[in-house]
Amino acid sequence: MSSSITPTQHAENKMHVAVFAFPFGSHPLSLIDLVLKLARVAQETRFSFFNTEKSNNSIFLASRTNLPDNVKAYNVADGVPLNHVFSGDPKERVELFIKETPENFQTALDMAVAETGQKISCLLTDAFLSFAGSIAENLSIPWIPVWTPVPHSLSAHIYTDMIRQRYAHSLIHDGSNSGRDGNDVELEDQTLEVPGLSEFHFADLPAEVLPRDAQETLFSCMLGQIRHMVPKVDTLVLNFYRELYSEPL
Repeated sequence: MSSSITPTQHAENKMHVAVFAFPFGSHPLSLIDLVLKLARVAQETRFSFFNTEKSNNSIFLASRTNLPDNVKAYNVADGVPLNHVFSGDPKERVELFIKETPENFQTALDMAVAETGQKISCLLTDAFLSFAGSIAENLSIPWIPVWTPVPHSLSAHIYTDMIRQRYAHSLIHDGSNSGRDGNDVELEDQTLEVPGLSEFHFADLPAEVLPRDAQETLFSCMLGQIRHMVPKVDTLVLNFYRELYSEPL
């Protein structure tokens, strides 16, 4: 007796990788570059690339016609209300996007599964989007975050709590409370006793890691979740060049 596989069964058996992009700066460009390389090697695997419409239009403007057949871009809601007038704060668009997550990605993900008839096999995401870990866990699939910035910045986010505690302890120990006196200057110049950051100083840290007198934002809170991400991941992809970074990193 011969058996046959229907087109639907064949589609269900193929790998389907969902890719979540962080739609700001060079993040989506770095991620789609990796996806295109993977897609050309793994031609039997489908890659669904989820990103905001504005970012998709930008990165695919010149390369859309050259996309492999196994790569398709999907738009996710950017969180910007209709007829919204921006204040001029560059972080406003980022904050609106974060408010929309993770529901915007989940909605688009469901759409891609319904359209292709293929369940998601793996999540490949920008590491900033730490909520992807919960989605992968709910789907019982591997989650592979991609860290596109320089590698030592990942260490800053992993050890954020330690950095803040040491900074606060030093402020109390030095008796500084104004944020502008000599003790503070000395504190800002102190090196960080943190793995991968031994050559850096408190002054080198952005507000997202060390708020100082600034208030926490949705963006800094999102980055603060990265320290909980690392123990959960199956694999972590780093943008690393041995010639550029010191051995301790």
